[in-house]
Order: sequence, then structure tokens, then C-alpha cells
Amino acid sequence: MSVNPVRDSAKFISENSTQVSINTVGVVEAARKVSGLIIEQNYSKSIWQTHPLNPKPSKYGGSDEAAIDWLFVVDTLNFCFWNGDNEPVFCVEYKGSLFSGYWGLCAAVNRALDEGIPFTNPEYLSKVKKSDLEYIFRTSSPKADSPNPDSDGFTVNQSENSVPEKSEMKMLNERVCVLTELGQVTISRFGGKFINILKSCENSAVELTKILSKNFSSFNDSCEFKERTVNFFKRAQILCGELWACFEGLGYGHFDDINELTMFADYRVPQILVYLGILEYSPELTQFLEKQNKYIYSPKSGINKDLLLPSGSQWEVEIRGNSIHGVELLKKEILKLPNMKDIEINSVLLDFCLWDCAKANSQLMEHIPIHLTLSVYY
Repeated sequence: MSVNPVRDSAKFISENSTQVSINTVGVVEAARKVSGLIIEQNYSKSIWQTHPLNPKPSKYGGSDEAAIDWLFVVDTLNFCFWNGDNEPVFCVEYKGSLFSGYWGLCAAVNRALDEGIPFTNPEYLSKVKKSDLEYIFRTSSPKADSPNPDSDGFTVNQSENSVPEKSEMKMLNERVCVLTELGQVTISRFGGKFINILKSCENSAVELTKILSKNFSSFNDSCEFKERTVNFFKRAQILCGELWACFEGLGYGHFDDINELTMFADYRVPQILVYLGILEYSPELTQFLEKQNKYIYSPKSGINKDLLLPSGSQWEVEIRGNSIHGVELLKKEILKLPNMKDIEINSVLLDFCLWDCAKANSQLMEHIPIHLTLSVYY
């Protein structure tokens, strides 16, 4: 069985961090809270199928290959949905409901497919243009009586009666590039079918992350830290995790080494790890992030790039690495608890659970700043 290099990278980062640390006492306390939540909600991989925007495999009346195609495309585009204070939110209206952030992406993809646009076809993607994406990801203005949508990165502070303006999807030029690469490489190396990429891993999630990172530059989520290459592979890992959840660990979703995957290092889960007392930021980092969240956006000038945390910078790497290692420690503590003996637990499920919890309780955590980075990796 292949060993996941992300786990070793995260441990190395944690051991060499100066601005982010893991509170071991906080990990133990959080284990009790999170395990209680898992039991209370009967949290399992089957919950993934309960969201109406997620694709349905044949078991639930859909198509296995169509579900695989959808996941490859959506997880290629699964990056950069955060918003700074008072920044308009990316919103998409679909079948009478308003979706924002990541779910706005999913809604837009489903809307395009409903309109007959072959958006999950590698041939189409290999030639996709910016004008195509501008149409597919066209936004919707929230109606006055709609609840204020929450972004996937930061809850926009709004007055009780205010309505957020609509916002264009971030990094549209980069999204054209990652999609054309996805289509072209799939055609040239994998017979023009995403399912062939999946079959080539021979039921190994770790191998699939390696195949993705070696063949598609936007999946090669790595950088240098303390003179060593460290790997995160966020989108490659989440694609594996979602394939596993979509097919409930069977058939196309069966991976012999699913427990080797780590959490998916983004900007949302670190926020709840701080809230739970697992992660601690230095005063210097906290002050920077608070300033960043508050002043990153202005209506007149847009994003202040001087306040962005560069992808691959020390602080950004420390946040992501400690998040991964912190969840690994959390998993170990949860597995020690007697009430979790017969419950399936791995880092994929913990990531799903923490992300869902963070979204559901965003107002409780809005005082905790997230790190804002423009990156195709997450």
C-alpha cells in the first residue's frame, strides 16, 4: 500500500512552525466534541448523497460515468470562493434556490448541463473559452426576501435588511487554463475519458492523487518549506474522497487505502480548528489576518493584492500543514474513545464533518479570521 506523502509533509511543517501551533490539550477536548457531533448526526459517507446538487450514481437512479465526469470537473474548479468583509458574494440561482461559493459552482455546472452544454466532456473542455465560462458562471442577484447567502470562505458582515450584491467568480482566466489542461491531457493520455484516469489507479486513492499531480499542473499542490518539498494535494485528495463518498466506498468508489488520505487543506477548516482550540495562531499572524479580512476588499478598487497571503509563503504553509497534522491527531484521539469503536472514522469524513459544521455555525466563528490567498490549489 502506498504511503501518502501529505501526512509526512504536514508533520514536518508542524515540527518547524513558528507562527502556528497545535494545542494537544485542545485536541483531546475537541475529540470529545466532534465525536459527539458525529454520533448525534449519525455522520457517515452516506450523508454526501443528501445534498441535492451532488450527482447521483446508478444506485440512486443516475449514471456512474456521468457522476465521475461531474466530480472531475467540479473538483478541478474547486478553489477560491472566499470573500472579504463587505465583498459581494458569488451567487447562482438554480431551480428556485440561491447558492453561493462552492455550492454556487455546483449549481452553475448543473444548470449548464440542464441547458445542454457538454461541460463535463473533455473534448468541450479542451477548447473552452473565457466567454463560455462567463456565461456558465453568470451570477444571480439575491432577491430582497432571500436569506443572505454565506460564502465558502468568510461570512460577509451585513446589516439586518441589507442584500449582498452579486459578484463574479474569482480567477476566471485561471479556470479557463485548468479546464483546457484537464480536457487536453485527458484526451492525449487517457483516451478522452475521466473514467480511464480513475481506472488507472487500481483502487488506490494515494496512487490517484499521484497520477493527478503528475499529469495536471493545477493538481500539483506542492511548494518548498525549510529547504524541503512539501505536498498538500488538496484537490486531488478531495476528488478521491468525493468519489469514495459518491459511490459509498463501492465499485468506482472503492479504494483499498482510503484511510491514508488526510484532511483537505483549505481556508475554511483551519477556522473551525482554531474555534475548537486545536490550532493556535501567534499574535502577529492573528493581527495580520484580522487586517487582511477587514481591508482586503473595497468597492472602488476591488481586491487589495498587497494584503493577500501568497501561496507557498511561510505563514500560509504553516496554517495548511498544521491543519492537516492537527486533524490527524484529532482522528487518533477520536479512535481512542470507547463510544467510537464501531463507527467508521477517517480523515476524509472528519474533513467533511468539520467543513459542514463550519458552514452551519459560520456566525459563531466570524470573529476568527481566515487566510485569504488567490490560488488554483484551494
